[in-house]
Amino acid sequence: MAVERLSLRQFVKRGPLPGEPALISVCSMCGLIRDQTGMSQTQERWVTKRTYSKTHGVSLADGHLTHTYCPGCFTDFMERVKPFTRSIGLTG
Repeated sequence: MAVERLSLRQFVKRGPLPGEPALISVCSMCGLIRDQTGMSQTQERWVTKRTYSKTHGVSLADGHLTHTYCPGCFTDFMERVKPFTRSIGLTG
C-alpha cells in the first residue's frame, strides 16, 4: 500500500482519517487551541487545553501540534513589531 503524502494545507482541508492523529493549532503566545468544530469562515473559536480535551475526548499528546497565533495575540504581536518594521522601511 502506497503512503499518501500531503502538504499541510491539503491535510487541514481533508482532515484526519479515522485513527490518524489530528493537526491541532496552538497559539504560541497564550496556549489557546483553535477548536475547528462547527467553525465558520468568519469566526474562529479558541479554547483552553482543558476545554479542548473535554469537548473532543482526546489527549493533546495524541495529536500533532502546530503553532500559530490566536487573533488577540496576533494583534498584540503586530503592535509590538510595528516600530521595528518602520525602522527598516517596511510600513504597511
